[in-house]
Amino acid sequence: MTIADLLNSVKFVVGPDGRQSAVVVDWDVWEQIVTLLEDTEDAEEIKKARTVKEETIPWKAAKKEIQILSPRLVHRDDAARFKMTVTKEQPNA
Repeated sequence: MTIADLLNSVKFVVGPDGRQSAVVVDWDVWEQIVTLLEDTEDAEEIKKARTVKEETIPWKAAKKEIQILSPRLVHRDDAARFKMTVTKEQPNA
């Protein structure tokens, strides 16, 4: 469903003065609106993350480091599903 379709499917509650005072949407339409908003927010976060210059390490190195710290956290198929960005922690001043 397109954004135009979503907007056309809403119903307006009109007050005694004839002005629109609320919006009513079907539950499935509401879920689609929420999904669109979340996708938009995710896209903005990805765009921001790509502009930040941080130190990165290869997945195999990150996986090895995680396994050393907590062996149960990393499974053997995770390398194909995840990428990891690691930043250096700043020492406390």
